[in-house]
Amino acid sequence: MSRAVSSVPATLMVIAALLGIVASAPASSQTAGTTGAKTPGTTAANSVAGRSAPAEAVPASVIVAEDPTFAYPLKLRLSDLEGTAKSPLERDLVSKLASAYGERGFQPMWVDGRGLLPRAAAVIAEIAKAQDWGLDKSAFLIPAGTFKSSDVHTLAGAETQISYAVAKYAAHAGGGRVDPSQLSKWLDQKPRLVDVKALLAEISSANDPASILTAMHPTHPGFRNLLKAYLKLTDPAPAKPETGFVTLPPGPRIEPGTRHPDVAMVRQRLGILGTAYEEDLYDDRLAAAVAKYMKIGRRVKPAIDAKVRDALNNPPELLAKKADTPTARKLLVNLERWRWLPNDLGELHIWNSLTEFETRVTKSGDVIHAERIIIGKPETQTPIFSDRMEYLVFQPEWGVPNSIKVKQLLPALQEGNDGILDERGMKIIINGKEKEPGDYNWEKTDIRYVPVYQQPGPENPLGQVKFMFPNKHDVYMHDTPAKNLFNDRKRTYSHGCIRVRNPRKLAELIMGLDQGWGASEVGNVLSRNSKPSNRVELTRPIPVHNTYFTAFADDEGKVRTVPDIYSHDQRISDALDGVPFAIIAERDPALVLERELEEIAPTGKTTVAILEKTDRQKAADRARRYSNYYDEAPRRNGAYGRSNFSGYSGVGAYYVPPPPKPTYYYKPSGGSGSSGWRAPSSMSEAIVGRR
Repeated sequence: MSRAVSSVPATLMVIAALLGIVASAPASSQTAGTTGAKTPGTTAANSVAGRSAPAEAVPASVIVAEDPTFAYPLKLRLSDLEGTAKSPLERDLVSKLASAYGERGFQPMWVDGRGLLPRAAAVIAEIAKAQDWGLDKSAFLIPAGTFKSSDVHTLAGAETQISYAVAKYAAHAGGGRVDPSQLSKWLDQKPRLVDVKALLAEISSANDPASILTAMHPTHPGFRNLLKAYLKLTDPAPAKPETGFVTLPPGPRIEPGTRHPDVAMVRQRLGILGTAYEEDLYDDRLAAAVAKYMKIGRRVKPAIDAKVRDALNNPPELLAKKADTPTARKLLVNLERWRWLPNDLGELHIWNSLTEFETRVTKSGDVIHAERIIIGKPETQTPIFSDRMEYLVFQPEWGVPNSIKVKQLLPALQEGNDGILDERGMKIIINGKEKEPGDYNWEKTDIRYVPVYQQPGPENPLGQVKFMFPNKHDVYMHDTPAKNLFNDRKRTYSHGCIRVRNPRKLAELIMGLDQGWGASEVGNVLSRNSKPSNRVELTRPIPVHNTYFTAFADDEGKVRTVPDIYSHDQRISDALDGVPFAIIAERDPALVLERELEEIAPTGKTTVAILEKTDRQKAADRARRYSNYYDEAPRRNGAYGRSNFSGYSGVGAYYVPPPPKPTYYYKPSGGSGSSGWRAPSSMSEAIVGRR
């Protein structure tokens, strides 16, 4: 072992070991002439994990000689980096850096004995322009491009700074500033992981290392267009004043009947022209126009004070325009969303734009089909993730979601109303065999783990077909009998799944592209006499992307925005500002729903009232309205039947279950008789309600 290594204090060797640094074998066992490990070449885009297989590791039998000059100083600097790393991402990058340097014998990549190498200067210059890509330049500590030194420890510091900045830049370009999956269970996306060893090997040997850094950013046209708009908004150059608009400067109070040069600007602003004599005179005619503009009555003759000046400088049309103008922050949040998407969306893919309530089938960059969709309510959101559609099911059965089983079925079953499943056309099926509700003790049974299904049929809430891309959320696309809901502008009615307005046409398109089916073949599997729950596998799975963008830009950088229906913008913005992920996640509605179901289901707490936050007062009013029925014993048959049962995903901002057991307020009966729950007139009424 070289003297440089043998002289390292024991504590530093422990730190080095923790960082994954393994001391080299004695010189006698090293391969003569070995100066460093070579990583097989990769392209710039392949330096980030997830785009290709990682670079081939150095075989364990190959021993790399440690650099006698830089090994010890680099170990010290890497241990310093490990001590300053705060986030899990930073600690992971430092650990990978230590491992990468250990495998190459701690040979420097960016410096020699006199200062920076030319490739280092190019990388430093590119990282200094991080803000041009929507990144935070202050996140990268790099030496000056003109850095020079002959001190080995100073050079080692510059070496580790550059390598760390390169790794961190690649991570941030891949969305590493924020891990969305830590903010909400319904933000099921992850930043791209960085293969530090492959990245450093590629960039340190490239003729144009700066181009490798820029290739780390998303290449999607949507990202590049939005970036163009973002840079325009953040341009430090002063905005050009609007032509034809006169802005009043601060000035003194001008009383009616007096003169002042600013009066001429008020005339121009309100379109009240006067003669040369009247130009700077605040006369009665102009005062009446000011009063009308301020909406304070024509008999009042207001003075032109600071309030009037501010109102004239901010007319309603200008305020409306400002309100429609997206902020740089909003664009930055949406730029991050592009970083969490796969680089390759798929030549043929399905793009579910949740905020636009639209699904699009894209082939070779062109949209070949678009249709309206209905998505999850704010309290039962449709999750954001990417997966692959693997099969279609024609005439499907419906697996009842946990939220419905817990909030609607369980209270009735606990009262002894075993007929509630028959009333709704549902069955408990385990291993292909039907089980009776009376076989369970519902005070102790967690209904979330009891499979409840509704068989195929015209009133099945899934309609005639569902499109399956298996995922942990149990979310998919499907038909629906409630076609009228597609006429609404804001379509957040489901329990998480995506309802498609014309699923038959979508099925014809998918099956036509995949297996050459026509409309007749699809019609055959949808006919009344066709096989129920008919699963048809796709020969080529189709990528599906559930996306959530609130700002879009065209080729010229013109921006269009849509409402932030799930409030994800604020979550991501807070995370970019440094708010701890755990604090943001505490407000996650997915956790709220999970806690609600956990509180009700396992313990059988039928007397616990859990209010949905959006409509507490409406729930209280409803409870008072039916309070005379709750305490009545025995209950009267039909006393609680009503025609506006809303069921599965009814219209409105809040859920209204059938009396006498609303989700919000419920008093159990003293006996074991019927709960009084009414069977809706049809299954579609039970699932989607009436308008």
